[in-house]
Amino acid sequence: MTNRHGTEYITDMIAVADAPDDPSILATARQDERVQLLEEYAHGGLQVLEEMMSAAGAISLETLFINAIQEALAGNGNEGPLDLADEILNL
Repeated sequence: MTNRHGTEYITDMIAVADAPDDPSILATARQDERVQLLEEYAHGGLQVLEEMMSAAGAISLETLFINAIQEALAGNGNEGPLDLADEILNL
């Protein structure tokens, strides 16, 4: 995993939880497989969030992200950096 110091631990933990009877999942040669597992779990989590937001009548995740990106690109009128987390929570 390039330029993601510390994320290899999360990736390894997910892989071990997904394949507890396969210790070779941690082999260097299987790093791509571990990254793919992480991506699949992340995608699944986004789907769950989107379903929850839809059921609650909230806007879609796609719209939420697009709005946050547009606001970030437009600037926030302040001298300091835009805190996207706060912006997303305030939408």
